[in-house]
Amino acid sequence: MLNPLILAHRGYSLLFSENTKKAFERAADLCVDGFEMDLRVCKDGKIVIIHDPVVDRVSNGEGKVKDYSFDEIREFRVGQDEHIPLLDELWDWLVEDGRWINMEIKEREVVEPLVEFLKDRYYEKLIFSSFQHSIVYELKEKLGWVKIGLLYDKRPDYDLREEMKKAREKGVYSFHLPVEGVGYFGKKEYLKILDGIRMAGFKVAVWTLNDPGLYMTLMNHVDMVITDDPIVGVSADLYETFRRYEK
Repeated sequence: MLNPLILAHRGYSLLFSENTKKAFERAADLCVDGFEMDLRVCKDGKIVIIHDPVVDRVSNGEGKVKDYSFDEIREFRVGQDEHIPLLDELWDWLVEDGRWINMEIKEREVVEPLVEFLKDRYYEKLIFSSFQHSIVYELKEKLGWVKIGLLYDKRPDYDLREEMKKAREKGVYSFHLPVEGVGYFGKKEYLKILDGIRMAGFKVAVWTLNDPGLYMTLMNHVDMVITDDPIVGVSADLYETFRRYEK
């Protein structure tokens, strides 16, 4: 039986403002194995943790991230008392906490400042992923020690054998597949795909898995589960206890 790593998607984003320190701290309180977060770069080249290219959805500000300096971005409120964090602000806490970190690179402009940021900051439990695979390939070329993962979206329009062949050549660590694959391929076929990738020597993550029943189906076929609701995978019994209490 596998015990897949449970990575909190943008922190405990089901209950707390996503990609904020509070969301990561509350996920840590649930004993998750790690965190997933998103990286973008603002006008002055600093790396911020935010999913969208604009600040509108998550804060009281509006406009594109890349049009603001970090000093300007930190004035926007997220939730009641949070702000959009700088990677540098959370790094020491993340590393000292000692959990796995999956950082999704949202745009190519992140690569150069990220390489500069990491040149004296080796951390073993660190995975960089992107839907734009050339971005993580470039990062791997510039910083050989990093682990890289290939993100796939909800359209199964790729030749998996060719993808794995290229991934092996590029030193890929993990494949990150959407949980919707169960619907696209059917459960039996999807499990074969997951097992095949793992047998080829890659780690497999599924995103974003929030259903406890589906977690039980997939848990023996994946290495990482990315979830908005970390209770799903930390403990099935705990999940049921919380849900009964809520009722």
